[in-house]
Amino acid sequence: MCIVCAREMWAKETMSMQVQDIPNRHLLVPVKLHSAQKLTFGMLLEINVIEERDGILQGHICHDCLRSMMVNNLPPLSLANNMWVGEIPEELSRLNLVERVLVARYFPAAYIVKLFETKRSDQMGCFGREQWY
Repeated sequence: MCIVCAREMWAKETMSMQVQDIPNRHLLVPVKLHSAQKLTFGMLLEINVIEERDGILQGHICHDCLRSMMVNNLPPLSLANNMWVGEIPEELSRLNLVERVLVARYFPAAYIVKLFETKRSDQMGCFGREQWY
């Protein structure tokens, strides 16, 4: 998970970095502070995935966020760019997918289901010659 934008990424899409070595750290200072925000070195980061090793904080940064910060631009999906929504209450974290969709004002997710034909058999299935599940 990227510590700047909190997106789940493949390991090959991120780079491990010490928090104090993040380039242009001033970009990750939130414009409006919220009492529930916890800043790390003055930056709004996803603290749940920051690790401490030998007294040094480090985490993974996705290539998109790192590329933006290297050229002194605020990453569009960074938490500091008004993308922080806070902690999810325990009651809401236990909801299943249908319940989440029903209570969400917006549900920014896409589920892609790819259907494959099962093996054809010479026997007649319930839908004619081809049997689908």
